[in-house]
Amino acid sequence: MPGLTCNACNKEFLDDADQKLHYKSDWHRYNLKRKVAGVPGVTEALFLARQSALAQEKEKQNETPMLYSCGVCGKGYRSSKAYSQHLKSRAHIMQASQGTNHPQEVKAIIKPLPRRTVNKPPQPRDRNDDESQDEWEEVDPEEELVGQAANSLTHLNVTEDGAGDEMEEEEEEEEELDPCCCFMCDLEHDTIESCMVHMHKLHGFFIPDVEYLKDPEGLLTYLGLKVPKLYICFCFD
Repeated sequence: MPGLTCNACNKEFLDDADQKLHYKSDWHRYNLKRKVAGVPGVTEALFLARQSALAQEKEKQNETPMLYSCGVCGKGYRSSKAYSQHLKSRAHIMQASQGTNHPQEVKAIIKPLPRRTVNKPPQPRDRNDDESQDEWEEVDPEEELVGQAANSLTHLNVTEDGAGDEMEEEEEEEEELDPCCCFMCDLEHDTIESCMVHMHKLHGFFIPDVEYLKDPEGLLTYLGLKVPKLYICFCFD
């Protein structure tokens, strides 16, 4: 029977039975919801990829988040990727090359990170921020740009080269923003796709017409700087 199609999924069928079977599928129901919301439907391949990402997300919910601490620099990171980037940074290499560290300090210190810290929503800045700065540094030095500037002035050598080194270190810390890490609850993901699915499901974060987004990594990196670092609402500012 020619001409059998599904407008929501943009799919053609050979017979009526095949069409009825499609109408009962999760893919069709998902695209119907998107059609009601006024956004285009997704292909079956993309839908299956999202389903797989959701399954992986459920597994990660049961995993204990870890804190990766550098024994040389005394900094901690919530993802192995950010810790690996730190090991390649100029500041870490210079610190390690001084040769004043004990052998046990060179090794990474990995310990469980309490979930209450990972799931803590970003709070507005107030007068108590300065008093709790040390706590933020222990949880995630990627969010300590202001604290690093203050510390650099304390340990600064009275030379222009020293000032340049501290500025380069701050730039390196900014580059460690991980677009695969949820900027709302700091849960780490393997891919940007699974991170976006997680934020849509758990936090209601939704990007209209996401199929037309050319640089999802750039968008998530920008929001990762805007929301948890600058405490700015991603919707209205």
